[in-house]
Amino acid sequence: MMNGTPCNCMKLRRASLAITRMYDHFLSPVELTINQFSILMNTHYHAPISVSDLASQVGLDRTTMVRNLKSIEKQGLIID
Repeated sequence: MMNGTPCNCMKLRRASLAITRMYDHFLSPVELTINQFSILMNTHYHAPISVSDLASQVGLDRTTMVRNLKSIEKQGLIID
């Protein structure tokens, strides 16, 4: 029996999840996830930007972006 998977796609997904967990760990003292940090940085670099354009920029659908923005807004990191 082989450990792991021979599928490169699955290996890439596992590596991506491991990297995400690492970034989330290092951002935890400031109570951010890497996804929230990415949204904040894209907002900063592309401001002013609509929610739809921001969602497109980071590869999320608009409803997911709105949910993420509400979470960041509750933390006081952005204003409506």
